[in-house]
Amino acid sequence: MHSDQPWDAELVCKYLGAGVLVRPWEERGQVTPAAAIREAIERAMRSEEGATVRDKARALGQAIRAAVADGGSSRRDLDDLVAYVTR
Repeated sequence: MHSDQPWDAELVCKYLGAGVLVRPWEERGQVTPAAAIREAIERAMRSEEGATVRDKARALGQAIRAAVADGGSSRRDLDDLVAYVTR
């Protein structure tokens, strides 16, 4: 992971609860063992925690799609910015 990815991973996993972290950023210089990847996938797919994570990820995805759709808050903000810059 590079640049903003560690921050994004922390936001999504720890604060929004919509993801499963495979390894902490502090271990970035190490190769992630297959067992750690398998464990994260099993947690995400088979555990009670995983069910909660999937529900939160689904809700987050719906909110994001609504924000960028025509009339959505992010779309309106971008349109306003473009209108301001190009006037």
